[in-house]
Amino acid sequence: MIILHLPFDLEHPALQAGYASARHPQFQEDKPKNDIDLVRLVRDICEDDPATLAYHVGFIIGLFAVPYVEQGEQGGDKPTS
Repeated sequence: MIILHLPFDLEHPALQAGYASARHPQFQEDKPKNDIDLVRLVRDICEDDPATLAYHVGFIIGLFAVPYVEQGEQGGDKPTS
């Protein structure tokens, strides 16, 4: 497993919208289960309208993101900033 920490907040409205959509339970249940499924999802996104790229990047981040609050509940470290 790889843990990715983004050194920035999602500020662009399209990124935020994609992130928020991906956090819904129906998408969380159907998110890619392995690396090749993630590749297929990205391939499908690339075939979409390029104007929606920011939304889709936010969506992918949202699929796999674990907010700091949830990390703390799972025994992970909370940020120390």
